Amino acid sequence: MKKIVLMLMMMVLAGCTLTTPMPKEDTLTYLRVTENNITVLSDKYGYVFQRDKTRDVYNDYKAFYDEFGDKSPGVAVYFVVKDKDVTAEYRAIVDATQLTPAQADRLKYHYNAHVMESGKTLVAVFKARGSYDGSLHYRTTGATKLDPPVTVMITDKTEQKVSYLAPLMIPIFPLVMMYGCATGPCV
Repeated sequence: MKKIVLMLMMMVLAGCTLTTPMPKEDTLTYLRVTENNITVLSDKYGYVFQRDKTRDVYNDYKAFYDEFGDKSPGVAVYFVVKDKDVTAEYRAIVDATQLTPAQADRLKYHYNAHVMESGKTLVAVFKARGSYDGSLHYRTTGATKLDPPVTVMITDKTEQKVSYLAPLMIPIFPLVMMYGCATGPCV
């Protein structure tokens, strides 16, 4: 009898579980760069990119920003999420009309920038891999507040585990409660 009750309780718990998909966009409000990692925070999530994996990308972006930051009117940030892994894609848009031919060549060959809008705009793409978790695990002390905040478009490729057993568990739940009250203290 205990095995049946235990099995019923496991079915009830399994019927109540499902994974929550990531939102389609998130707003990053804080950035922390340390020796070991780069952390960006939103109200709900913390995204951590290990510097040993992204050191070259970070250094390339820093060199890019030092040289072309004043010629970049905007950026677009995309995250691709699968389970707890996240791939960040940072697209820096550069106004090609403000560049010398040597700078345009440097963007194309060193940063693999591609041309958009009939040669008026170049886009350099930087990618980094990391993980994410609830932002309650991260503190904003030592982090730089992003002003203005950065909006990130998120593509969630995680398989959603939807429980089809939940509606089947509703008629069983009162029986489990009655059995618990009959055999022990009823709460």
